[in-house]
Amino acid sequence: MTASLATLDTTHYVTNPRVTISGDTARLDALVEAQRVPCDNRTRHYLIKNRYDVELAREGDVWVIMIMPKNTVDNVWRSGDSAVLSIV
Repeated sequence: MTASLATLDTTHYVTNPRVTISGDTARLDALVEAQRVPCDNRTRHYLIKNRYDVELAREGDVWVIMIMPKNTVDNVWRSGDSAVLSIV
């Protein structure tokens, strides 16, 4: 993924995290805002806001995002030039 984003500057903000813990597993619900700006054209951008609902698991002293069984990313809104994503 790093190589595919090399032509873009990106920022990500995580807000309103809510975690429900049940033993060694948990659910995280959060809003994530991501902005992409082409490195060679600062006049273009693509800004999106997504709601993340992901499963976490405790591994020792840290919590990790589980790949399975179910994680959901729903787009809440978007603005700007979506073609910015096609330059990668």
